[in-house]
Amino acid sequence: MSLKSILRVLGIFMIFNGVFSLVFGKAFVRPWRVLGGPIAAYVSFLLRWPGWLIRLVGAGEAVAGARVLAATQVQVAELYGVGARVYDPLLVLWNAVLTDVEDAVDRAVIEYLPPGGRVLDLGCGTGVNVGRLQRLGIPFSQYVGVDLTPQMLEVARAKFEHLPNVTFLQRDLLRDPLPEGEFDLIISTWVFSHLKERAGEVVEKARQRLKPGGHIVALMYSKTDSWLDPLVDAVGEAILAAPVPKAIYLAFPGRVRLQRLAGGMATLVVLRKDT
Repeated sequence: MSLKSILRVLGIFMIFNGVFSLVFGKAFVRPWRVLGGPIAAYVSFLLRWPGWLIRLVGAGEAVAGARVLAATQVQVAELYGVGARVYDPLLVLWNAVLTDVEDAVDRAVIEYLPPGGRVLDLGCGTGVNVGRLQRLGIPFSQYVGVDLTPQMLEVARAKFEHLPNVTFLQRDLLRDPLPEGEFDLIISTWVFSHLKERAGEVVEKARQRLKPGGHIVALMYSKTDSWLDPLVDAVGEAILAAPVPKAIYLAFPGRVRLQRLAGGMATLVVLRKDT
């Protein structure tokens, strides 16, 4: 691995670890104890610190990580290509903190995916939503996941492509057509933050692949309207992400549900295609 790649991995880790330490304090630090050994001992030491100090150190770590990553001039595909191998471990920590977000997505999938339905996953990454379907025990006839980054797809295929009804394809959501066919559920988690003001274009493309009566479930990063926004925006800019503007997601057609989660940092939107 080149020095630039090492710096990118380090920057990504510092950003996520720092932001979550800042926002959630000891609630984020505590789950690291599951790793055991010296890390668990170090975490136990940190938990004796006052919460405000953990948050302050987290803010400094996030800013430093953003500067490290920005210095590498990373692109989206490069960013996730470098982070593909550490994405799933980071996600475990992410979900351990954002339990209300995961619970909301689970409930939406249970409610809007009919048994035996067809699923299209926009920005599937390492196949997180295939794992979600398996964990929830929802039978589906076909799952198609599309993603921009070959390395993320490589991890997803290693985990799930042995399943006969699962397919992963490389696609650029803004430039390439979506897979053919009609789908009962189209899901996208944490991807629209990379599309920014063009998220509406992808929603329109997705609606063309949706069965009448089908639903789109989209989870996206959003502004909190709090003092944290400038820091979170700076970190997001370093990883080429930004909150989807409220005016954009409120204009999505067929909206039947909108939930603000994680103190407003996440927004879950559900859209229905009636005709």
